[in-house]
Amino acid sequence: MNVNVKNPIFVLALLLCVGLSARAATYYVSSSSGNDSYTPAQAQNPATPWRSLGKVNSYWGSLNPGDTVKLQCGSVFTSGLNVWKSGAAGKPIVLTTYGSGNPPLVSGFTALTGWGGGSGNVWQTTCSNCGLSANIAMIGDSSRPMGRWPNAGSNLDGGYGQIQSFNGTVSITDTHIGSSGHNWTGASVVIRKNRWVIETDPILSQSGNTITYQTSST
Repeated sequence: MNVNVKNPIFVLALLLCVGLSARAATYYVSSSSGNDSYTPAQAQNPATPWRSLGKVNSYWGSLNPGDTVKLQCGSVFTSGLNVWKSGAAGKPIVLTTYGSGNPPLVSGFTALTGWGGGSGNVWQTTCSNCGLSANIAMIGDSSRPMGRWPNAGSNLDGGYGQIQSFNGTVSITDTHIGSSGHNWTGASVVIRKNRWVIETDPILSQSGNTITYQTSST
């Protein structure tokens, strides 16, 4: 009799635990109508979605197994998606779409605005989310070569300046660098050491005609 009385209580307790377990959530993201200031609870409503993948990246660690992230069709997202956490066996974290139209576009490109401050035909702006460096530029739908000095095919040794002096593998001096009109700090220097070795290093600073760079080469 004691066993028969306890078994229903045990089953009831088990059912209560199952009923109180967390339910999978679905989060909506739209580049056109979203707002990253919405709370996670609001983002579970397609009427109040998040706007950017940056917001999704910042929340990814809080997703639970079985959760779903839906990107609105027709949206264009200009930042990458950082998927660093998985779900569980039988309960994956799902990334899919909602709405109608073209599939959402996840692009590594960032649209640049606020051009100005240049001289002549040179224009400049600041990119706050381009990462450590940019490796391709697009104008409209056409790719453009990255800016460089000297220009390819120029009279300076076929597109290379000449090193007048150097300090180990720390800095180089070229009397033409200062005349280029730019401060190359943060850019890259391409050093043609000989016919078969070309090295690319980040420029740490510039002083007149001398640039200091960082390299692991000997």
